[in-house]
Formats: sequence, C-alpha cells, structure tokens
Amino acid sequence: MVTEQAVEQMPFSMKTPLLSAGNSFKHLADTSDLWMHVKVYAEGGENALHAHTTEDHAFVVLEGQATFYAGDGSTTVVGKNEGMMIPKGALYNFQSSGEGNLVMLRVGTGTEGNPYKKIGKDDRIGPDGNALPGHDPANKTGAIPGVPVPGKFFAADAPD
Repeated sequence: MVTEQAVEQMPFSMKTPLLSAGNSFKHLADTSDLWMHVKVYAEGGENALHAHTTEDHAFVVLEGQATFYAGDGSTTVVGKNEGMMIPKGALYNFQSSGEGNLVMLRVGTGTEGNPYKKIGKDDRIGPDGNALPGHDPANKTGAIPGVPVPGKFFAADAPD
C-alpha cells in the first residue's frame, strides 16, 4: 500500500573488515519486519544445530564457501553468489568450509516482526525444542571474536 507519508529509506554499506581469525557481524539496517547484516568468518559458523521459531531468513554467500547441515543430517555446500533459505522452524547450522574468509549477507523477517527489537525474547531453539540462545555454552564455541586484518576489507570500494 502506498501512502502519502514520507517513508524513511536506509542506505547501508557492506564494507567490513576481513579477518585473520574468528568471526564478526555488522548490522546493516532494519525495520519492524525485516533486518539484515553482513557476517564474516575466518573460522567457525553457526555452531549448534538450531531453529528459529518466528523468523524466516536467508544467507547469501558473497565470498568463500559454507557447508549447511540440516536436521535430517543432509548437507549442502553453498558458494559465492549462491544462498540458502531457512524457513522458520527448520533445524540448521553451517560452517565456513572454503579457502579464505566466508562473507555472507543475512536477511530475516519474522511472523512477529523484527526479533532484534524484542528485548529479552529469543526464538532460537535446539533440536530438543528448548531455548538455545546464541551465547549459550550448549552452542559449542559460540561467537569467536574476530581479528581484523589491517587494511583488508570486503567491498573495499564501497562507500563508508
């Protein structure tokens, strides 16, 4: 629906440091129903098998390669300019599996709006149906702090 009200546009840049170790994410933009960020992995991935109960999301590989694991044990390798759509409730995890940094765009939307704006609510669950927040020790190693390579960026020609 088009309205006469002004609609705020949100420009963003995917320029982000490449890493010598660990992983990082950069928040790009969000609305009440949609969010996006760029993720960089020198190592690791989404560690434990999990699902999101209220959010559909997709990953697009911009550089590198990721191996996605599904709840049924199947695997899918996703390379540059390819992606993976994850419907709400689908169990998955992934690991960086190629040479160099894995750089991915992650875009998500939820049936209950933007999960990042729900303070204290986490829709991330493990295969047993119990809560499994990203920082939980049951999530294996959790986030590995990224170590930027000085002067090396993904999308180095992108505006700041």
